[in-house]
Amino acid sequence: MQRIISSPRDYDAATGKILERPFHKVFGNGLSIWRALGSDDEIQALMIEALTRRPADAPKSIRFVCEALVDDIRAVTNDDGERAFCVYDQTVTRLDPQLAPVPTHGSIFQRLPPPGTPDRKTLQKDLAGKLREVFERQVLDANGYRNGLCVDLNARAQAGDFVTGQ
Repeated sequence: MQRIISSPRDYDAATGKILERPFHKVFGNGLSIWRALGSDDEIQALMIEALTRRPADAPKSIRFVCEALVDDIRAVTNDDGERAFCVYDQTVTRLDPQLAPVPTHGSIFQRLPPPGTPDRKTLQKDLAGKLREVFERQVLDANGYRNGLCVDLNARAQAGDFVTGQ
């Protein structure tokens, strides 16, 4: 499974670190990922949506693509040895609902701790941090990813090709 790391959303250029906050999506509406076997067109569609911004926002750029095996994601457990995450194929509506969903898209959802658990928010963040560590094991440089796909998209993003709305 692969995940886009974009700047400024997911990456701190001053420290060179992948931020933890984007991985907190795993305990909200899910962390967006895709199967690495997806076609260039499918992955490009997902990356364009990640680069899309409002006119008042600064341009985004793809810094890295992180990769993790589903088995490694599912191997993350809480202190009681319970599996923390579920990985699902999940086609989602695109920004332009007229376009077909990307069939290789997926999402990771955090299943623990259950509502009512003391210090639940802290435990959720701790587990999301473990997920980030799994993805940080395999960080692919965007410049070399898929024969320069990100280089072209980043140039287009800087030129304003992915600006939408107000």
